[in-house]
Amino acid sequence: MSLRILAGHAVALVVLALLPACGSRELLSNVSFSPEIISPNADGNSDVTHISYDLSRNAIVSIWLESSGGDRYTFRDARPRSAGEYGVQFSGVIDGRLLPNGEYRWIVEATDGAGQTQAVDGRLAISGGESTAPQITGFGVYPPLFTPNRDGISDRATINVSLNKPASLYVTLQNALCAGSAFPPEGQSDLDCTPYPVSEKASTREARKPGEAGLHEFDYDAGVDLGADPPPDGDYVVTARAEDAVGQVAVVTGTLAIVDGGVPRAEIVDGEVSFSARSLLIGARRRATSTISIRTSTCRASPRSRARGASASTSIPASATTPSAGPSAGRKTSSWRRSKARSITIFRPAPAPRSRAAFALPTSRSGIRLISGLA
Repeated sequence: MSLRILAGHAVALVVLALLPACGSRELLSNVSFSPEIISPNADGNSDVTHISYDLSRNAIVSIWLESSGGDRYTFRDARPRSAGEYGVQFSGVIDGRLLPNGEYRWIVEATDGAGQTQAVDGRLAISGGESTAPQITGFGVYPPLFTPNRDGISDRATINVSLNKPASLYVTLQNALCAGSAFPPEGQSDLDCTPYPVSEKASTREARKPGEAGLHEFDYDAGVDLGADPPPDGDYVVTARAEDAVGQVAVVTGTLAIVDGGVPRAEIVDGEVSFSARSLLIGARRRATSTISIRTSTCRASPRSRARGASASTSIPASATTPSAGPSAGRKTSSWRRSKARSITIFRPAPAPRSRAAFALPTSRSGIRLISGLA
């Protein structure tokens, strides 16, 4: 009986002796920065170093570098990682800026769920790095208030961006309520937080290739050209981001307000127009008068437009004078063609309680230009 008890105690002692050995297995192993010298200048030769390490169990991992002067540059800060093998390329860029040339001490540190911490360090040298960081030297958004509703007035916004050096350039537009996040804030699950890309203007691309140093002009139509609904009315953040070949980044932001956006429709049916003269001298004026019937409907009205009413139908007299010169010569107009049934379609925000319209004289018998109108 006593021999069995002694044998049991011996087995227990062996198990207890093995437990510490299992728990002492290295948490962090095979840590390296290779190569140990890099020259990040986008010449394709030793531009990056490969960081690799293995974890034997789940852990929180941090990676940072320390300069000879004691400055600390964090590459990864307390990232949760499961057990396994890891690798990442490092070009010497941290927080969008390339580290200065010099000698650095790197540290990879891991802490497991039991609080056990293990760190490994080594040396990295940076030399011959890119000396010029990208800068956005000019940035502007015009107009700051934008009304994409197909009336031909402020239906587009222009974003101008100037670069000091060649770099990849991206311009996006995002709802200001998203605060830069791709996910909507709590309680606003229906808010669209997608950062929409803005295209560079074709005329700019002809004069300067995308990414070249100098001025770049971007054009935003809010979907008007494609017949799509524009984003909801509100404030938006315009972000310009430039990234050079090494990975250095420059970012600037501006604001753009969308007001009275939508795709409303107004139809002018069987409008009869008479002209006071068929020809005139330069600087002279002529008048056109008409009585027309307007039918309106709205595909999507903005909150402000809905407050005015969703639809209207009325017959109204309309007249306008078109000077060839003078203070109003620079007024913004949209061109529309009349159909064979002598009806044209114009696009305006949702109608106000009463209707009015003003028209410029047609440049030919088959065309008429809309100056302004509410329906």
